Amino acid sequence: MSDTAPAAGHRVVYSTVYTSAATAPFDGDDLTRLLTQSRSANEARDVTGVLLYRQGRFVQYLEGDEATVRELVDRIGADPRHGGFRVLVDDEHESRYFPQWTMGFVSEEADALMPIGFRTAFNDIDVLDEDPAAAVRAFRQLSLMFRDRPGK
Repeated sequence: MSDTAPAAGHRVVYSTVYTSAATAPFDGDDLTRLLTQSRSANEARDVTGVLLYRQGRFVQYLEGDEATVRELVDRIGADPRHGGFRVLVDDEHESRYFPQWTMGFVSEEADALMPIGFRTAFNDIDVLDEDPAAAVRAFRQLSLMFRDRPGK
């Protein structure tokens, strides 16, 4: 987190990244329902971000008002569809990374279109326990691959 306080009237964007494993397989219909629900709820709360799903693993980046994002993360962490829920990073930014995405999404079906680094970076997130900084770098690498693409 930043050590400096924002100027009066300036709103800082709070962000968090978590990873989890699906407790049951998600097929295309399950993911579509999840995305439809998430996009609607996030738009109402002014939350943006991206959800990555690959081989039963979720990695999600959320950004918005701190209290709103923290409440959302608590609710997601308690959702029985997730196991092994871990917050990788909490941070503050001057602006949003995904301002146009109420919930951008990239799934494993996109693997064939993704560079080799996508698969490596996604797997590197597993090193959180041994090297938290490497896990955060891996997620940032992943997010840069999707940030400037149109929301899906």
